[in-house]
Amino acid sequence: NFMHLRKENYFIGHNSGKLTTGLYNLFLGYESGLANTGGTSNTFLGFQSGYANTIGNRNVFIGENSGFSNTEGSFNTFVGTSSGVENIDGNFSTFLGYQAGKNAVSRGYNTCVGYNSGASGVDGLNRAFFGYSSGQTSTGSNNTYLGAEAGYYSYAGSNNVYIGTAAGRAATGSGNVLVGNLSGYSLKSSNTLLIENSTNITTPLIFGNFTSDLVGINNIAPSANLHIKQIGTGEEGLAIENDGNANVWAWEIGTNDLSLSFNGTNVGYWDDATGNYVATSDSRLKKDIAPLDEFLLDKVEKLKVVSYRLKHADDKSKKSIGFIAQDVQLLFPDLVKQNDNGFLGLNYADFGVIAIKAIQEQQKQIEELKEKNNTLSQQVSEIDALKAEMTELKAMVKEIAGATKESKSESAK
Repeated sequence: NFMHLRKENYFIGHNSGKLTTGLYNLFLGYESGLANTGGTSNTFLGFQSGYANTIGNRNVFIGENSGFSNTEGSFNTFVGTSSGVENIDGNFSTFLGYQAGKNAVSRGYNTCVGYNSGASGVDGLNRAFFGYSSGQTSTGSNNTYLGAEAGYYSYAGSNNVYIGTAAGRAATGSGNVLVGNLSGYSLKSSNTLLIENSTNITTPLIFGNFTSDLVGINNIAPSANLHIKQIGTGEEGLAIENDGNANVWAWEIGTNDLSLSFNGTNVGYWDDATGNYVATSDSRLKKDIAPLDEFLLDKVEKLKVVSYRLKHADDKSKKSIGFIAQDVQLLFPDLVKQNDNGFLGLNYADFGVIAIKAIQEQQKQIEELKEKNNTLSQQVSEIDALKAEMTELKAMVKEIAGATKESKSESAK
């Protein structure tokens, strides 16, 4: 008799469920549920599916030898030939595919989907493998592998997340996050973040160290919270784009200097030797060039220099020295900028140019005064010479007058 149908259990197949005392089971296939005794609410479908189950409950095993060795494991779903074949007492696992979770013996809470997915893992816990042979040899716990052969040879590594075909295929560390096809293919370190679409681990797109909390771009040895390695020169190392108007500010390293560009045009750089910012001033990059004919000295004299603290600063902090934008706006409106929030700011660098123009004007005044002084000095010298001549003439006149008088006296005698 190959069919045993009762109100509480349905068994179809040679020796199917022959020892069962538990209730609400459905076994279909040669020796399916053969050893089951007190197990309840199980569904075994296929040749020797659930063969050794004794008291496991609420399992679904579909496929030849699926759940073959399970004795006490409960709440499992194994679908596929030899899926979960070695599971004994693991609970809450789902294996889908030929030999998926084949050698998972105990502990449970695993999900393996795909041919040979998690097939050789023995005692791993809380694993999620999706893809052909994903996590095939993994024995670690708390791993998530998504992609064909992802984590294939990961063995005892735990707490990993691999996403992509063959991501971490031969990686053996723990606590790693690998994203991209072939990403971290043979990585041996732990606590690593790697985003790359190849086996390259020298200059990956993104590298991170979860221990030090450092992140690198094109850099596997970051020394800062964010460390960007610029590949070559003439490439923008870091760019920020406004999604509203597509304007782009970018920074890049030349031979040594750090350059700043706006929409592809270099506007300045920081000198590597001094750290000083150098603004672009090449005539080839300028237009509408015109001399500044306006007289500025009087305006410069009207500038009010003040000391102040910003409102967010501590009352004991050192005061700053500068100008008030509203005051400057009345005299030099081109040096005042208004941000998107309506607050005013000053272009302090251009005050140096204004100061030079004022000094030039002052120097011109000084030269004019010197010229006038020279003229006056010359005039004084001429006057002094005239005075000397007058004195000399007076002496001569006096001498002549004396001689004349003496001559007259002689004639009278």
